[in-house]
Amino acid sequence: MSFDTIKSFEELHGNIGSCLGNFEICNIRFVRDNVGSLLKKLTKHEKKLYEHYLREEKKYEFLGGRVLVKQCLLRAFNKDKDLNLGFLDIDIKREKPGNPGLYVGHKKLDNVHFSISHKKDYIFCAADPDSVIGVDVEKVDEKLEKLKSYFMSPEEESVIAGHVEIKVMLFQYYTGLWASKECVVKCLKKNLWEVFRKVRLTGIVENKFLLKYISDTSERDISSNNFLYDGYIFSVVSLSQKL
Repeated sequence: MSFDTIKSFEELHGNIGSCLGNFEICNIRFVRDNVGSLLKKLTKHEKKLYEHYLREEKKYEFLGGRVLVKQCLLRAFNKDKDLNLGFLDIDIKREKPGNPGLYVGHKKLDNVHFSISHKKDYIFCAADPDSVIGVDVEKVDEKLEKLKSYFMSPEEESVIAGHVEIKVMLFQYYTGLWASKECVVKCLKKNLWEVFRKVRLTGIVENKFLLKYISDTSERDISSNNFLYDGYIFSVVSLSQKL
């Protein structure tokens, strides 16, 4: 068994749309080719953050991530409302590591959830005012086999082993598990290694990873949807409320 091969960007978009309503994906080339017009969508504060990066590729990742997630946020804010907000009305500020603050008209909003991910060729963003969401994009990487003891238990490794036929599939599933746990990190706003320890893979059904979050006082089932395209895993976790 392996991930279904998605052959086109349109197919990828449609498949992700089946489990996530408000998202954007783009290739980093689009950002590189449209830097001037995209910079106009950043606030002064965000432009300073952009200029802080020395490497061009990091600038592209930051710029693309900010603009795409703002597009998602505007879609959420302006739906069925007469707000008529624009890109410059939204400011995303760095506060706690991995937990940026969202400001609309200088007012901080804590109840709107958004997620940004980028890896080499792709940027993947989403926003939702009603659900806690986390998205992640990761390039399928053979190096994860050497790191597997850090993010999966022997029991999780056995679950994956029961779903692969050839070794190349193993790397796809390792990457899928890593990406799924990264999504949970973004949902919970917790430390990466804490989530790696407390979230366990219990089963796999087609492209869905069945996970269990085990805290000191309770347990909760979580599922991630994973999509393989162009050598990358796009992973999505959406929760109705925080754990």
